[in-house]
Amino acid sequence: MPRKTPGLFDLHYSWTVPSAPRAQTTPFLVRSANLNGAAKSAVKHNALLAEASIDMEEEIEEVEDDDPTQIIAIMKALKTHQASKSVSGTVALQSKTSALIDNARTRADTLKSECGAVLDETQAEIARLRSSQLETDFAHVAKLFGNRTKTVNDLFHLYGPSLSALSQSRNVEVEAISELLTSFPQTRERSRKRLMKLAQKDLAEGIENQKLATDAQEYIKHFQALCRA
Repeated sequence: MPRKTPGLFDLHYSWTVPSAPRAQTTPFLVRSANLNGAAKSAVKHNALLAEASIDMEEEIEEVEDDDPTQIIAIMKALKTHQASKSVSGTVALQSKTSALIDNARTRADTLKSECGAVLDETQAEIARLRSSQLETDFAHVAKLFGNRTKTVNDLFHLYGPSLSALSQSRNVEVEAISELLTSFPQTRERSRKRLMKLAQKDLAEGIENQKLATDAQEYIKHFQALCRA
């Protein structure tokens, strides 16, 4: 009577492989760790299949030669079991990888659209500030310079005749004082020193006024360049 092989089909129908975890929306590093875990599970799955195959082969060797039907049934069960488990593990790994890639593409598209919207808003705000603030400042500065020019012209028209008369009287006074000083050397020396101090003071004021005029011209040129930009 042929010997019965205990536990062979029980091993085939009772042995299961842990299913891969469901894909979730996690950061990229955590997803990579999950993907590595799925790969390790697949390796472990293959190792368990190999061990099951060895056990089944050992049990096949224990079956007597006069019962080939049982051997054929065992081989069919082993092949079916290996094929089903290998296909299910591969499909689970591919589906999880596809889900991670699709999620990463979706996040990249979302970030691209958000960054483009922020850039457009920033450019529009800069253009608005330039168009509003520069026009206001330019109008204000132009108004100030226009008032200053008008004031200077009014002063020249008002005091022009007085300045001409003052110049003539000044020339007369200078000539009279010069004649007087030629007859008094000490008084002339004191007067010369006093006039030198006054001349140095006037020269310093003239240099300062020239610097102010130069700075004003540079400021006007710089402002015009800003307006053109």
